[in-house]
Amino acid sequence: MSAQPRDWTRTLTLVLAAACVPALVRIILAVPVHVPLDPNEGWNAFHAAAAVAAGALYPAPESLYFNNYPPLSFYVVGAIGSFTNDYIVAGRALSIASFLWVVGCAGLSARALGASREHAAFAAVFLAAVLLRYSHYVGIDDPQLFGHAVAMTGTVALLRRPASLSAAVFAAALYACALFIKPNLLAAPIATLAWLLACHRRSAAVYAAAGAVAALVLLLGCIGAYGPAFISHLLSPRTYAASELASGSLKWFGKTAPFFVPLAWLAARWREDAAALWCLLYVGLAVALGTWFIGGAGVDQNVYFDAYIGLAVAAAIVLERVRASSARAALALACYVAPLAVSSVVGLHAAWLTPRYWLAPLDAHERAFAQAVAFVRERPGPAACEEQALCYWAGKRPTVDYVNLGQHVAAGRVDEKLLLSRIEAARFDVIQLSRVPPADSALARALAATCVEARRDAWGIYFVPRSGARVQSPR
Repeated sequence: MSAQPRDWTRTLTLVLAAACVPALVRIILAVPVHVPLDPNEGWNAFHAAAAVAAGALYPAPESLYFNNYPPLSFYVVGAIGSFTNDYIVAGRALSIASFLWVVGCAGLSARALGASREHAAFAAVFLAAVLLRYSHYVGIDDPQLFGHAVAMTGTVALLRRPASLSAAVFAAALYACALFIKPNLLAAPIATLAWLLACHRRSAAVYAAAGAVAALVLLLGCIGAYGPAFISHLLSPRTYAASELASGSLKWFGKTAPFFVPLAWLAARWREDAAALWCLLYVGLAVALGTWFIGGAGVDQNVYFDAYIGLAVAAAIVLERVRASSARAALALACYVAPLAVSSVVGLHAAWLTPRYWLAPLDAHERAFAQAVAFVRERPGPAACEEQALCYWAGKRPTVDYVNLGQHVAAGRVDEKLLLSRIEAARFDVIQLSRVPPADSALARALAATCVEARRDAWGIYFVPRSGARVQSPR
């Protein structure tokens, strides 16, 4: 007897799940490792510490430290960090838990839209494989996945009972909370409103009103707690370039184009299907927003996570609709699995096949980074680290947010002389930069006038004031 589409789906689900295990094990084992896994980890940790200590989450521009994220994630990470005594570790643990929750919610969303258990399981595992293979956000201290976890909780509740007014209120409130975790999480609430207007208009009115009220309450609460600085920080400038939009979107579509083939069939064949409509609205809006966001300076591929989630749920609906056709089911499964298989094989190298690669991650990096942390910690005064995790683990206070400062200087909202004058006045006992600044830059001239290079390593170059300078060779 020939294999049936359901058997293929179960087999590929198990294969994808097995393929996820080594990557997830490595990520979990990396949680306590004192090596920055992303440039934002130290920045997020400093803000979590400020939230716990009732510090200035949104300080004056003269501080040279900025916060263009809403506050909710910092309080959650701060609460977890009170148990771990390390806000980076706390943020990593929250990221992993959020990843697992989002994956589970993708499967539950598919079930709520009428998919079978087998197809819902495939959707969940497919999403896990995509996030693990095409991003590095699983297990780093960043609120992106936590925001999706909150939003997806509302999505599941609403899709299960779309005609329920209480479900509409619950989902709207959670969507509002998600926006106050990461403000790029717009696709799900807008797509859901459009879907409710098409299929459940009574719920749509309640949903829209509840969402507006929840967002307004959160906004007024933040303004009341942090003052006008909250809005100023949240609207921090960011340069935008069409070249970044083109390169970022082409990179993403180059990886994911086959995933859209089954979706195109769904659009053509099931336009009157409520489940298909939700998937098409969500994916379409997520792709459009992600493509717009990717043109911003420093924006990463995480802006397409909503699209990944929508594509995963859509996969379950597609497989549900084609289950009677072996040929169509095989084609759909190939479109989902083949790109992951090819990219994994292309990116494979021999070290990945050894247990040491994922059972003992980052050992050498941790030892080397510990030396850098010790060097910064031994300098008694303030430090200005471009790698924020370096200053965080060295027990220093946050002083300069180089990335956002550069954006404010470019927009004319902050004068670069604020930083240069502090360097010239030897206000920092150590300055760490990821790379040597251009020789003709004002920063290079200020450093040359008052500082001396004291150390170089894999994380950058370290300058100290000329008076009392102590040069250390990297070991």
